Amino acid sequence: MSRLRAVSAAIASIILLAAPPAFAADAPPSAHALDLSKRLFSAMHMERTMAQATKAMAPMMVKQMEARSPQITPAQRQAVLDAINDMMVQMTGKLMDRMIPIYASNLTEKELEDTLAFYESPTGQAVLDKTPKMMAQLGPAMAEMMPPMMADLQARLCKEIPCAGAPQKP
Repeated sequence: MSRLRAVSAAIASIILLAAPPAFAADAPPSAHALDLSKRLFSAMHMERTMAQATKAMAPMMVKQMEARSPQITPAQRQAVLDAINDMMVQMTGKLMDRMIPIYASNLTEKELEDTLAFYESPTGQAVLDKTPKMMAQLGPAMAEMMPPMMADLQARLCKEIPCAGAPQKP
């Protein structure tokens, strides 16, 4: 498998594992709900939060790639990290444009107002400020848990879907 396909597979697997099940479309959100959602994303520092999450996940994705391609050089490793970060910077605005109406459609105006009040409060801001540290502390546990989880997932899938070199279901 090429390095690019390995990186793409790692990114896709993370996205697919994080994707929620599809639900029926809700009614279009009100203008006020959209405004509240935009304010909420601003109060939550959503762009910064997404950038920090990407920065935290990128080394794990590179580790997975290195496991598949151990001959990767430090320069190639850095190039992959840079590519992941660049891609996420480009996607953040587009993703937020899609997330805002989703929040506005799924949360009531009261729920948005209450959530906004929390994130605009000193406690809400403290939670946001401390989240990167907590996520960094969680990183080693996730890195330890991912290989066996992915192996288990692959074994389960290979029982149902033909996989190269895996025993097939009778």
